[in-house]
Amino acid sequence: MALTDAAVRARGQALLDRRSEWGITRVADITGLDWIGLPVATAFRPAGRTLSVAQGKGETADQARLSAMMEAVEFAAAENLQPSLHGTTARSLDLPYDIADIVPRTASLLGADSPLDWVDAEGVRSGTKLFVPYDRTRVFSLTGDAWRPPFLHSDSTGLAAGFDREWALDHAMLEILERSALRAFAEDPSQAREVDVTTLNSSWCQDFVEGFLQHGGFVTVRYLPSEAGLHTFRASVWSEDFPCMATGVATDRNREKALISSLAEAAQSRLTAIAGVRDDLPDIYSAMRIGHTRRPESSTRLVPWGDLPDDAAQDEDEPDTDFLIRTLTARTGIEPAFTVLHEDPGLVVVRVIGFGFHS
Repeated sequence: MALTDAAVRARGQALLDRRSEWGITRVADITGLDWIGLPVATAFRPAGRTLSVAQGKGETADQARLSAMMEAVEFAAAENLQPSLHGTTARSLDLPYDIADIVPRTASLLGADSPLDWVDAEGVRSGTKLFVPYDRTRVFSLTGDAWRPPFLHSDSTGLAAGFDREWALDHAMLEILERSALRAFAEDPSQAREVDVTTLNSSWCQDFVEGFLQHGGFVTVRYLPSEAGLHTFRASVWSEDFPCMATGVATDRNREKALISSLAEAAQSRLTAIAGVRDDLPDIYSAMRIGHTRRPESSTRLVPWGDLPDDAAQDEDEPDTDFLIRTLTARTGIEPAFTVLHEDPGLVVVRVIGFGFHS
């Protein structure tokens, strides 16, 4: 859903006016901390139970501020979710899915007879009512090293906010597929293809790469295996003035859009590291001081942009929502389910569960 600049400003101001509802105390423009120039903003939520700092980016400063606030709202809503059922086993609920299909850890002790808390959910397409585990839906403690039994771990995969339900659901489902591609890459990096960035045909991408070359750095882009009809890129940036690798990942049905989004995400990650205020960052500056941030090696086996799969094989008439539901359902035969964490006119937060997809 494309918004005009005026609409972005209006919605951003409306959300800013309500910031106290979400514990947001300040929204800062941090674009000037780096030379890239991509607008990036930070939203501060000091009383957050997970992350107290959220980032956002956009083509304009208004878009970046709105994006940062939306991410802060996502975490606030997910932190405050309350269960519908307590201490109930999956077996007793006669669920339409296998509990193993939502366990992200291969060594999990979770089983059908494990007592869990649950929340109400429904099928994205059918609206069929069901329950999903509370700890798979809320977000709790993304930082810290406290030991927990290996049942369900907390992450933000499938968590999205939007101006309407369809927008939020589409972004949540796309993120599940992105994280799945990234997990597959982590397990077997050899399946990815490194792209020759000198062959990129987008002027924005060319300027982005040239900027890093001028600052004694480089950009690497890898094309990751994805579900049919999708493109996933993992972009990494490094330069001598901030010798720390920053990475961004993006998935989309449109190849060029996925590429640009991955580069923009890498730029945001770099600025986040430069600012140094996010709770879950490693100790980057200490690593720099002791020389643990050497210039990484680059590959010599590069694939030209034109040799990558294009969008021609896609059914362009199939709406994004239908495509995403079909793709997520194909893994186990069970449609994705979602829980509404917050909904009022103009603001919706959802959590989507894709069965068989692990981040």
